[in-house]
Amino acid sequence: MEDSKMKGNIVNTAVGVAVTNLAIGKDNKANLAGVNMEDSKMKGNIVNTAVGVAVTNLAIGKDNKANLAGVNMEDSKMKGNIVNTAVGVAVTNLAIGKDNKANLAGVNMENSKMKGNIVNTAAGVAVTNVAIGSGAKANLAGVNMENSKMKGNIVNTAVGAAVTNVAAGSRAKANLAAVNLENSNVNGNIVNTAASGLMTNVAVGSNSTANLATVNMENSSMSGSVVNTVVGGVVTNIAAGSGSEANMGSVVIKNRGGGGGSNTSVSGLVINDIKVPFGGLGIANTNIATSGKTSNKDSIVIK
Repeated sequence: MEDSKMKGNIVNTAVGVAVTNLAIGKDNKANLAGVNMEDSKMKGNIVNTAVGVAVTNLAIGKDNKANLAGVNMEDSKMKGNIVNTAVGVAVTNLAIGKDNKANLAGVNMENSKMKGNIVNTAAGVAVTNVAIGSGAKANLAGVNMENSKMKGNIVNTAVGAAVTNVAAGSRAKANLAAVNLENSNVNGNIVNTAASGLMTNVAVGSNSTANLATVNMENSSMSGSVVNTVVGGVVTNIAAGSGSEANMGSVVIKNRGGGGGSNTSVSGLVINDIKVPFGGLGIANTNIATSGKTSNKDSIVIK
């Protein structure tokens, strides 16, 4: 949808042994069982579903956007609910290259407004989300909001035998069952859940950020409660690289405003819960930060 108006419901479904969506090159957009809105208005509900043995979403190159069973909104307004679901043995979301965005069973909002609820779910044996390259963003069963406003609740869930979230490269961001807010406002509750036998969250590279079952806020505000839950047999959280951050089951609030004033806030109850066997003894619960980097797990961090 570009420069359009719509009143009604949208249901997109992709089913196959191999469900693949690719955007390769420069300034390309690939949409499979998803909705792309630019300078548009919509009133109604959106339901996107992708089911396959292998469900793969790739954005490779520069300034590409790959949208699989997700919603991308730019300079748009929406009133209604969004339900995004991706189910497969292998569910993979990759953004590789400068300023690429890969959105799988997630919502990306830029300069937009929404009134309604968002439910994002990714389930598979292997659930993998990777952002590699300068400014790359990979969003799997999560919400990324930039210069946007939302009134409603957000529920993000990622379930798999192995759940992996990796951000590698300058300013790369990988959001898995997480909410990333930049210069945005949310009025509602946020529930992020990640469950897996093997849970890994890694941020490698200058100013890279890996968010897993986390709310990351930069120059933003929120009115509502936050519940972040991580359940895993082996849980690993690693930050390695200048200015890198690995956030798992946490709420991170950053205020970059000048003059000592505060322009970032959260109002409501915050619950961070990481469940590992035997009380997190031994290698089952590992949190690593190298050379002064930041690794936040089961925390509330205010900067």
